[in-house]
Amino acid sequence: MSDQSGYRAFRTHALEQGRDAVKRLAISDYDESSDVHSRFTQRIALRAARRWVQNNVSELLAEDPGKAIHIRRMLGIPASHSLVRPEPWPWYGKFGIFLIPHLLTWQYTRRQLAKTRTYEGRSYLYETFYDRVVTCRLNRYTPAVDQAIQGMPLLSYERARQLDRLDAGWFMAVRKVGVESFARIEHYARYGSFRLKGPLANLLVLTNVVQTESELAWLDYQMKERYHAPEITPEALRTFKQAIDLLLANGVKRKQVAGIFRHDLDAIDPDRLQVNLQLIVASGTAGADAVYEVIGESLWRASSANWAFVLDVVKAHSADQIQHCKRMLDHYCEPSSLLVEHLIALGASVEDLAHCQTLILELNKKEGEGEPLAEIALLAGAPYCLSFEQIGQCRTYLARPGSLQEYLAVLERHGYGYPEAVLGFQRAYTVIGVQSLETWLVIKGHRKPRKERELVDWIIRCAGTLAAQPYHYLLTAVPMPEFSHLCQAERVVRFGLGTLQYLVENKGLNSFKAIMDWYYKARGVHTLCCWDLNSTSRVLLDDAFRRNHFAAFTENLSCVIRAIDDRVVTDLGYRHQQPDDAARERYDERREVLAQAESLKLLPRLPAILNQTGGVLLPSMIRHAWSSAEQLQEQMDALVPLVEDLLMGRGPSGAELQPQEVEAISMIYKADSHSVRSQWKNVLGFESQMAGLTLWDGYPMRWARSIRRMEKRLERSSLQALVQAKTISAKICSKRDFTDACQAIRSKRLYDKSRDPQSVAAHLGVLFAASREDSLIGSWLETDLGQIAALEDFSIDISEGLEQLDTLFTSTLPDALEAHMPAFVMNFNDEQADSLAKRMVGEANLAGAQTGRGRLQAAVRHTQTIVLATCACWLKREQGKFTAMPANDEVTELQAFVSKYPAAFFARQAANLCTRDDTDMWKEERHAHMVVFDPVQRRLAGMAMIYFESIPALHPTKRCLIVRAINPMDEMLATHTVHSIVNAFFDVAVSIAQENELAAVLFPNPGGMHLLSNQSTVENYFKKHLIERAEPYRQIEPGASAAHWRTRPRRLNTRFYAYAQGQQQVSELYVVWANSQIILTAQKRRSVEYIDL
Repeated sequence: MSDQSGYRAFRTHALEQGRDAVKRLAISDYDESSDVHSRFTQRIALRAARRWVQNNVSELLAEDPGKAIHIRRMLGIPASHSLVRPEPWPWYGKFGIFLIPHLLTWQYTRRQLAKTRTYEGRSYLYETFYDRVVTCRLNRYTPAVDQAIQGMPLLSYERARQLDRLDAGWFMAVRKVGVESFARIEHYARYGSFRLKGPLANLLVLTNVVQTESELAWLDYQMKERYHAPEITPEALRTFKQAIDLLLANGVKRKQVAGIFRHDLDAIDPDRLQVNLQLIVASGTAGADAVYEVIGESLWRASSANWAFVLDVVKAHSADQIQHCKRMLDHYCEPSSLLVEHLIALGASVEDLAHCQTLILELNKKEGEGEPLAEIALLAGAPYCLSFEQIGQCRTYLARPGSLQEYLAVLERHGYGYPEAVLGFQRAYTVIGVQSLETWLVIKGHRKPRKERELVDWIIRCAGTLAAQPYHYLLTAVPMPEFSHLCQAERVVRFGLGTLQYLVENKGLNSFKAIMDWYYKARGVHTLCCWDLNSTSRVLLDDAFRRNHFAAFTENLSCVIRAIDDRVVTDLGYRHQQPDDAARERYDERREVLAQAESLKLLPRLPAILNQTGGVLLPSMIRHAWSSAEQLQEQMDALVPLVEDLLMGRGPSGAELQPQEVEAISMIYKADSHSVRSQWKNVLGFESQMAGLTLWDGYPMRWARSIRRMEKRLERSSLQALVQAKTISAKICSKRDFTDACQAIRSKRLYDKSRDPQSVAAHLGVLFAASREDSLIGSWLETDLGQIAALEDFSIDISEGLEQLDTLFTSTLPDALEAHMPAFVMNFNDEQADSLAKRMVGEANLAGAQTGRGRLQAAVRHTQTIVLATCACWLKREQGKFTAMPANDEVTELQAFVSKYPAAFFARQAANLCTRDDTDMWKEERHAHMVVFDPVQRRLAGMAMIYFESIPALHPTKRCLIVRAINPMDEMLATHTVHSIVNAFFDVAVSIAQENELAAVLFPNPGGMHLLSNQSTVENYFKKHLIERAEPYRQIEPGASAAHWRTRPRRLNTRFYAYAQGQQQVSELYVVWANSQIILTAQKRRSVEYIDL
């Protein structure tokens, strides 16, 4: 084979190997066969082939020494230079090279490499032969090293050592703009000096975007990259160059083009850019430079169809107009031209269409298929006359335009046809129907809310959960002149028409104030509901009214109705057994007569039964109400002590249950009778397990009522200011929005005598920003502030929400600032800190501090004093809007019992626990229930699971009391504060622990399970007020009294099984109380044992 043909074969093989390497490095799939730039692709392939040869010289020579001539030709290495790697120097050679001056070795290497034509050849020779010669010992041969050796003046030893640490792209770019000083080159090319990658900086110099050293400052910006930044390949550089050339050719200023790499590299598309620029030029709009300035990468990212739509259909011709239409440009498909043309026909300008962008894109359907053109015209025309900006906000209306005309007609008829009201009622459009809207607006009548939003919220709430009939009755029965009366009436309207009739007609509550007075004093009304006021319901209501306890009313009424129905069915049979419609009609008539007769027989005996049973009815007792007086009394004599026993956590303990006992257990514990019968034998006989404990016959509990009487509306602007402060805090912590946030902070507001939370919202935002790393403050900022600000006036939770805010401003926020404020200050340099401090408190209050950070720290403390005092005064005013309730109405007196009686097992069914059928847990000696009863309303109020077991980390033998699954019943949770409920359970637990000399009271980490409560509000209370405030457990100091750690529980790493032994292991417990003497004794014993070891 001739030398020429041999070289061709060698070159072809090298090109194939290099091409594979190029494809592996490419940032996108690349098909070179479709590339029309053949010279460019050949150049890429040739460079890749040379790199492959450079990396495989030894292997190629070992394979065939005759390939040396081809290697030399490929890499441009002269024949006078050897290719074979030399033998290592002896020790004296290695030592001697360090005696030769650096400048001599550098000059020698330059002369040797100057004869080699290619970079790859010089790189091979340097790394193979001269790396050991050059005394500065570079780690690698880079283009920067190559340029320095080839063309720069001789460098000193120190500067030469820096060469391989410089970005080669920046090195070449800086030299091309005429910088020859190595110190200046190093300033730009050192890794980290500039954030733009070197190859991109070099490209901007090669394309004459950057021409002087001063213009290099244009490149000091953060380029946009994906998380895993791809390598910038030659194909990518060619793409970028084409885009840059197009921008320059169309008049975009060089400084603007220099920022092209702020945008996503992968999205740069020269072909699309060229078409879009042609469209812009053809439309006669503003120059490409003005357009690029305002929309950036949309110039090549947006589809050409969208550009044609914006330029030709929307007719956006100025740069500002195009900027306003950016969302339409960037949309994934072309918007509807029919919709836009319809808006233009109605008089919409380009700016108006920009306001309607979201609407246009959401209604983006095929032309002629359902665009709500008539409905848009309806909104724009009289009498509604919405502006195009307002029409752009009517997305809900126009997404379902079917009943829009009728809906708007109702609003117009009731005086809400003006644009702001039409927009406000949009929220209710998909929630309620036209007829429902008419109904509730009629009820509203002439009463005017402060804002339409309040009215819309009220209608949505009422339409979703209430009936209109009780409202109509109230409006005719008692004066209700204000809209606030309608809002307050929500609480009593849900009791049903029959209840309201009884209150007004039977009890003479003939004013709205009298009805609300009754409501605030009534107990157990959470489940009260009566729609039909008849003789039976009136007797039951009389008894509940006399006791002022209504919790049993609904169950009592159902019990009576079922008993009467059973007697009717016994006589008449079932309705579905009747042969035809006529028979069923006669059946209904006879049934009504017979039911009335049975009710009349029952009514005389109901008051006596209720008197003896404490207002509670059982089916078995009602069934005997038609029997003789002696039989009825016999049943009651058996029932009353049974119920009393159950209400003390005890109950029957026989192997077989009587029907009346099953009913009593089912009633008290809300368990189905089948579960009681089927599980009775499995839970029987474990009472003796509690014999070793000293337990009282009942532990008093006091749960604070959450229902407070609110006389005046809240200052809503101050509540919203808290949300505004949250937003400002996020901006302050964001470097991008920091300047914007500072504009809202004005020191003079801090000293305004009439200041309120709204005026100091920006200052409060700074305090939130300074403390947001605290877990409790983080929770407030994430959810709690927004939830409390959204609470409606007169809602059940508003009083407790204000109490939580009081805790935030009096303890949580000051504690968080104390811990996290120094770290917050260190986030700013002195200049930024000084600027923020001046805006917060003014120059006059900063005289004492020296550095900017010191001034900011002083400003935050000064702000804290004033702002927290302002918020405290506001909260005091808001809490004063609640009328003080009589002392006996503030709390509910309850009784708690620790029980292992079999009936107490079914409390877990009342709480609907996931372990409600797990009798294995009940059999364990360590386990029991704490059941809580309301002795007046004679019902279960709540329960908890408790465990008596030793925790070796606290004491090797003494038992601890672990509390979990605190579950108040729904109706009790709805009317009492969570704080008082949880603390009442812990109070009883501590009493038991003290009486029995237990080591501690603890609760487990929920571990993602509902181990603390099935009630989300209780579980959230544990997380926010206990778990998030916990501290690591440390040894108790000698001489300490009992450790009360409820405000700051101690986190203890240990093992606890939340279910039966071996099931659901928990690795963390939280100590809320500890017997210091007992634990100190255990600590001393462990210390002695450790010393002995």
